[in-house]
Amino acid sequence: MRFALIVSAALFATSAHANLITNGSFETPRVALGGYAQFFAGQSFGGWTVSGSDVVLIEQSYSETDDGNTVTFNADTGVQALDITGAGNSGLNRISQTVVTRPGKRYALSFAVGVANDFNGGRFGTPSSIRAYAGGNLLGTFTNSTLLPGGVNFRLFTTSFVAPSASTTIEFENATAGGDAGGNYYAGLDSVDLVIDTPAPAAVGLFGLSALGIGVARRRR
Repeated sequence: MRFALIVSAALFATSAHANLITNGSFETPRVALGGYAQFFAGQSFGGWTVSGSDVVLIEQSYSETDDGNTVTFNADTGVQALDITGAGNSGLNRISQTVVTRPGKRYALSFAVGVANDFNGGRFGTPSSIRAYAGGNLLGTFTNSTLLPGGVNFRLFTTSFVAPSASTTIEFENATAGGDAGGNYYAGLDSVDLVIDTPAPAAVGLFGLSALGIGVARRRR
């Protein structure tokens, strides 16, 4: 009986860590091999709503050549990632999604920011920055400046917030300089994950109890 209770508690803890974000790896809708899809302000795709000007969903084998140098826009998770700068880095583009939350509960938000490199300081190769918001509150500006030759390097960031109400809007905004101002024309976003922020010591204790329960059950057999 004790072992059954421990297993039930472990299953409950696992369910509490389910991702609350829909389409966090931007696999929906599916883009043609080697292609991309553009979404404009007021449009929605796979659970996300666009504001600002536009964003571009890119399949990982899509590539561009700039002054003889080719960049392939690989994804961080799955086969697609989002370019939040839009077509030609068009300004303060945003995507948003509203999720059910528990007021006063702390949540952990993680996501990957991608930076592209074309070797020669053309349209790509300078740092990529994205701002994250929860419930309208700025969580920070997250910058990736580590370059991968000929492709996109993704860096995972994690932040947290306390839910203000029974629903919270998660937003990401382009903060990358580009367009007429020069700079980068790509800021990748991928692997968005939102979970209840459970303290690590509690999780370790739970797994310890689970292991103890398994040991007791085996000895009884």
